[in-house]
Amino acid sequence: MNFNFITVRLGKDSIPDIERICSSEVGVLNDSFAINVKCTQIPENYNSGDYAFIWLGSDNNKGMPTKWKQGFKAIGRVGTIMRGASYNETSETAINIVYVFNDAINRLDFLRSAPIEYYWCSNMPLIGIDDHANQTIRSVSGSSLCDIPALFCSINRICDTFKRDILKIESGFLHLFSFSIPKPKDFPDAKSIVEVKQQNNKKTTIGEAYLPYLTALRTKPFMLLAGISGTGKSRIVRKLAQATTTQHYANDSDRWDDNRPENFELIQVKPNWHNSMDVVGFYSNISKKYEFTPFVEFIVKAWQRTDTPYFLCLDEMNLAPVEEYFAEFLSAIESRSNDSEGNYITDPIIKPFKDFGETVGKNMLKHLFGEADPIDKNPLAVQFYEKGLTFPPNLMVMGTVNMDETTFSFSRKVLDRAMSVEMNEVDYDKFLSGETEAFPLLTDFNALLVNRPQKASEVKDDIDSAKVVEYLKDVNALLEDTPFKLGYRAANEAMLYVAANKELAGEKFSLTTALDEFTLMKILSRIEGDDQRLGIDENDPRIAAAHIAADTDGDPLNLLTCLRAIVRNHLGNDTHTEKKIASMCRTLEREHFVSYWG
Repeated sequence: MNFNFITVRLGKDSIPDIERICSSEVGVLNDSFAINVKCTQIPENYNSGDYAFIWLGSDNNKGMPTKWKQGFKAIGRVGTIMRGASYNETSETAINIVYVFNDAINRLDFLRSAPIEYYWCSNMPLIGIDDHANQTIRSVSGSSLCDIPALFCSINRICDTFKRDILKIESGFLHLFSFSIPKPKDFPDAKSIVEVKQQNNKKTTIGEAYLPYLTALRTKPFMLLAGISGTGKSRIVRKLAQATTTQHYANDSDRWDDNRPENFELIQVKPNWHNSMDVVGFYSNISKKYEFTPFVEFIVKAWQRTDTPYFLCLDEMNLAPVEEYFAEFLSAIESRSNDSEGNYITDPIIKPFKDFGETVGKNMLKHLFGEADPIDKNPLAVQFYEKGLTFPPNLMVMGTVNMDETTFSFSRKVLDRAMSVEMNEVDYDKFLSGETEAFPLLTDFNALLVNRPQKASEVKDDIDSAKVVEYLKDVNALLEDTPFKLGYRAANEAMLYVAANKELAGEKFSLTTALDEFTLMKILSRIEGDDQRLGIDENDPRIAAAHIAADTDGDPLNLLTCLRAIVRNHLGNDTHTEKKIASMCRTLEREHFVSYWG
């Protein structure tokens, strides 16, 4: 959703309006009021419904001080416009004031509190470095250093309640805050954030080997890394943390030598985990206090630094039944959404601390924050006390998986909630040359990992969603009447995955590649069974419904070979999915049972 903005400079002809704004309540107004602005030389490209930043100017022409601080003091919405017959004739614009800042915001405020953000909007009317124009109403537009997201993020740094408040007025403004503001020195030739994004797309530093991991995490912050032992599953989680941490290092090599960056935690799953106490902790009737776990304490650390991805590695995740020890997490991961104020919310992993009683609840906060009375001083403590410990937006949970006689298989409940990546390839030549150690720095992509869309409706216009849906329909037609059929969750994640891959891959983006990866992670990973369960009759109507080619390369007709035909039809030959299906078919023929997980 796009919005148009103007600035309105009030001066000596608007003293009553200035005084009314200055005497108004601050924040979102319960009783909005209108001002009427009369002036000449108004722009043509603003209309009723646009938003206006109200600047309190001077009441004299001599540069004398005013009773009020000059700067942006309010935000209004344009009502009726009575345009003059010509550019130099008087026009009248009604503006309904809906929000008032506690203190006016001027250039010095931008420079002091948000210099990086200010750079990208430093040519805007009134706040611009070289701005000397006198028109009362001006359009906030232009491609050179006039970025609206930078303006909104700047104001939010100056006034930390701005985001919360402005989203009450217009929830559609959320996307203006979901952006990583680039450092000007890193892009000296760029004149807008759009240009920065274009440059990033052209020179993306994400290698093809690591792109699926980041795409999956942007789609959903829960991943299973499966494969034989010793292929670097836990290592890649640590490398992702090292590549994204924002902590200071004396030199770059120290980053890669730090095995315990602040945004990384490794927890070893134990075979005796048969309830959630080992994950979320528990209230002890003996000690009369809540016993916390490293898992919970790491979540609290993540909440304190939501601008940085935090990686939790659950090592050997399937040594115990995941549904039993991870129940709260599995529920929370599916409850992710944004409330009416744009705040990221989930169901609680630990219920509101106040529900344990005031004494226990406040002791829980003291344990986590170490403050004498954190409930009164720390907004995060208030959140935990009132709403419980929820899943933070920047937490990435990655579980390593080995399939052998000592481990448990995954239920579809778990597979539905996770992105699955198989790591079975071993390249000894790269190992000897040291190429397996190479990993790109990813801090420029932190915001993309943290600020994720939650619904397909947010991204469907950015991708060829019709082709995605057509592919999923054919797959589901084949999976009809089987326990492997896809639901709305899978369709939502397919859209999100393709959109995430497009953002991260830039010029390397391929819809075919994205759907190939998604098929491995979310479709093929669900399929398992014996000859009878996966068998399919040549007269089965599902074959025709799914547009499956008659040629199956001489292989027996079954669910896997039919799926391969669909993949070929939509994605072409020589995909990773086709190779995996071929391997699974050989296993099924040899052992009469097959699972994606080996």
